[in-house]
Amino acid sequence: MIVSYQMVFLIFTWGNSMRTNTDITIYKRRLDTKSKIYTWKRLYIKAVMWQEEQGTSFKNGFTESKNVRIFIPIDYVEICDFIEGDIVLRGNINVDTTEDFPNCLIDRYVIKTIKKRDFGSHNLQHIEIVGE
Repeated sequence: MIVSYQMVFLIFTWGNSMRTNTDITIYKRRLDTKSKIYTWKRLYIKAVMWQEEQGTSFKNGFTESKNVRIFIPIDYVEICDFIEGDIVLRGNINVDTTEDFPNCLIDRYVIKTIKKRDFGSHNLQHIEIVGE
């Protein structure tokens, strides 16, 4: 029996553009050079693909992990100046960043990796974020 494997991009394409399912808000942590205090700057991105992943590990006892994989269309590359360690939230979220931020956020993910996937057709090109 011959089995062939083919990569299918049904998740990412819908017609002529990347398929999306939500919006995101990224809070970027930056050091103010004058005051030497960290500040948070809000970045809202409309229309991204959000995929949550849950897993468990028995390596050092039972631990659960919850990750998110976000695919941002390449058209947003101009405004994507976020870095590892920034916080990403699902939806259009606007919170006060002065009081107990980011501990006040329940469903937050810290960006762990950022990869630019600019190969293939323009419709499939994207920036991939993994958060924990």
